[in-house]
Amino acid sequence: PSFKEVDGCYIGVGSAEEWLEQLDTLRNPDGTPTPKYKEISTVCLEKAEKYHIDNISKLYEQLT
Repeated sequence: PSFKEVDGCYIGVGSAEEWLEQLDTLRNPDGTPTPKYKEISTVCLEKAEKYHIDNISKLYEQLT
């Protein structure tokens, strides 16, 4: 359940081999990012902004 909050920011794997396979899906042979990498990084940046200290501090201010 705790992973639902960061859905889209990780790639679930079941083994070291699968991890290596998934890692290869994030970069092209020339080292440039793939569309999958760009998609995941966009989602992660959006979620990180949600939890930025400026946004969290506003929530705390509402409690007082």
